[in-house]
Amino acid sequence: MRWLLLICLLATACTVDQDATPVLLQELPTRVVLPSNTPSITPRPSRTATKTASPFPPTATLTPSITPTTMPLVEVIIAVEPIPQGYAIPPSAVRIFSLPPESVPLDAAVDLDEVINHVARVPIGCFDPISIGTLAPREAGSGYLDLPGNCPPVPEEGSEMGHIVVAVNWIQPGQVISPSMVMLRDYPHNLIPPDAITRLSDVIGRQVGMNILREQPIHSYHLMPDDAP
Repeated sequence: MRWLLLICLLATACTVDQDATPVLLQELPTRVVLPSNTPSITPRPSRTATKTASPFPPTATLTPSITPTTMPLVEVIIAVEPIPQGYAIPPSAVRIFSLPPESVPLDAAVDLDEVINHVARVPIGCFDPISIGTLAPREAGSGYLDLPGNCPPVPEEGSEMGHIVVAVNWIQPGQVISPSMVMLRDYPHNLIPPDAITRLSDVIGRQVGMNILREQPIHSYHLMPDDAP
C-alpha cells in the first residue's frame, strides 16, 4: 500500500512539472531588448521659428548722398605782361588769379605788395605765376619803364588742365638739361602761352641760354637754338 501511495505521489509530481514548463515559457517575453550605449536623440526645435512681431515701426535705412566736392583754389600773382630781367614791376603787369594747388609754386607770391615795385631777377614770361625767388627789392629810382612786349589777351578762367615744364632747381646758362632738372606741372590750359614748353622731350638735351630759377616755367626763349655751337 505504501508503495502504491509513493508511486501515486511521484506520478502527480511529474504531471505538475510537465504542466508548469509551458506556463514558464509563456511568461517569458518573445523579444529581448538589450541595453544600448547610444544616447537618445531628442528632436531640436526648428531654426525657422516664427519671429515675434516688433511693436515699433521699422526704421528706414538712410543712404548718404555723395555730394561732389569743389576743388580748393589758391590765389596767386600772375604776370599778364612779359617782364624783362632788371625791370621794376608796374601794377599793370600783374593780376591775381585763382589756381589749383598743384599749379602753384612752393614760394608763390600771394600779395600784390610782394610783387609791385620789385625788380625781376630773371625774365618772367606771360601768365607765369610769380615766385618770391624771382624778385629782388628795388633799391633806387621811381616810376616804371615801358615794358617792351605784350601778352595775349587775358583769358577767362577755365577748368581744363594742361601741363607746363618747370625747373626743379636752378639751371645756369650753358648747362644741358637732364631729366632730373625738370618736371611736368599741371596748369590751367587757358593760361599756357604759345611759347611755353609743355613736353619734357622738348627740353631734355637742350642747352640753356639764360638763368632759369627753381620752380620757374621754361619758355622757348630760355633755350639755345638747336644749331648753336
